[in-house]
Amino acid sequence: MMGGIYKHSSLTIAARAARSAKDGCFITRNQDVSTCRLDYQSPDDELVIGSIFVRDPAFAMEWAKSTGSFYIAGFWREDILAGLLWYRRRRVKDVTVSKKLPSWSWARYSDQVGFSATLDSTFGVSDYSCEFINLSFRPSGALGNYGEVLDAQLELRGRIIPVRYTTRIILGKNFVVGPNLLGYGGEQVGVANFDTSVSPPDELFVFLVHAGVGRNLGYGRYHPAGLLLSPTGDNKAVFIRVVYVNMEKGHGEGWYDTKPASDIFQHVTPQTLYLI
Repeated sequence: MMGGIYKHSSLTIAARAARSAKDGCFITRNQDVSTCRLDYQSPDDELVIGSIFVRDPAFAMEWAKSTGSFYIAGFWREDILAGLLWYRRRRVKDVTVSKKLPSWSWARYSDQVGFSATLDSTFGVSDYSCEFINLSFRPSGALGNYGEVLDAQLELRGRIIPVRYTTRIILGKNFVVGPNLLGYGGEQVGVANFDTSVSPPDELFVFLVHAGVGRNLGYGRYHPAGLLLSPTGDNKAVFIRVVYVNMEKGHGEGWYDTKPASDIFQHVTPQTLYLI
């Protein structure tokens, strides 16, 4: 009976020293704080931030002191793979974009972002999710790794396939026919969430970051997801991040192939690549 009464309730955890009802509040487990104002003033302000990405360098410094975690460009190194699956929530014309932060960092944008993955034991359980190898960078100021960084490069190992971009056909309100990323054999790979008005590069690849958990996920948060990448120059192992790729099938997206999109990568040989 009590479950029926409280089943639609929610619990909000907030910092005790918050200046208002919104400062330091997290409504969902994986909510980001990219647009929140936070002060870490005392041990009483410790928040449950295992699944939170922080933009504020002062807050990150204090949290790193108490946990021993390493922070760079909006990410905690321990959770950097899940952090790659970010997307801008909406297009803002006057958004500020940092030219110093790497393409893979959500913190280079001044507007709000969302994250696909939560940071717990279910992330990366598949044997064909990617692997974090190394991270290198140069500090650009007194803040060191807590500020803007130069030449930041992520070394990853995983499965990647070439894809072609097709324009999706919209028939009526919110009805979409087909994904817009296809393999060169016609395989349906996923939907790229383009968050800028810039045309996509000519040469594109999809890198599988998370293979998903189970096959019938519905609207669950553990659907397959990856990154749309584009090579830079002559070195085919160095890429820039273009956008987030949603590989969840169904829900009006016009998928005609019933096997999981991540199965396309199952027999692809893992390789080492670098994101800048």
